[in-house]
Amino acid sequence: MGLSFAVDGDRVVATFTPRHEHRGAPGFLHGGFAAMALDETLAAVGWLLDGQHVVTATLELRYRHPVPLAAGPLRVEAWRVDARGSSRRWRVEGRLLLADGTVAVEGRGVFVAAPESMRMAP
Repeated sequence: MGLSFAVDGDRVVATFTPRHEHRGAPGFLHGGFAAMALDETLAAVGWLLDGQHVVTATLELRYRHPVPLAAGPLRVEAWRVDARGSSRRWRVEGRLLLADGTVAVEGRGVFVAAPESMRMAP
């Protein structure tokens, strides 16, 4: 998808520009790509803010507004709601925003420390 991550205070932000191959309904981003962008950005909170590789345990999305493919660069934001179990479980929330600031998709999930066999070198 070409997500580019950065830390902005207590948040992780990502940007990406939808392309034709991300299409669902004609002219619009497929909801699965919106879900993937949010899932990746929410998971990045564990790594970028806590230095911990995490995997998705649950993911809940609310699609608020269709995302036109021509919308230009999209912004995805994610932040930690809380961490439990000695930093092995995180509740994270986030949103996907259109270039004009409209919230298109909201997401939240629970992320858990990745098993040793799934961890990658930094």
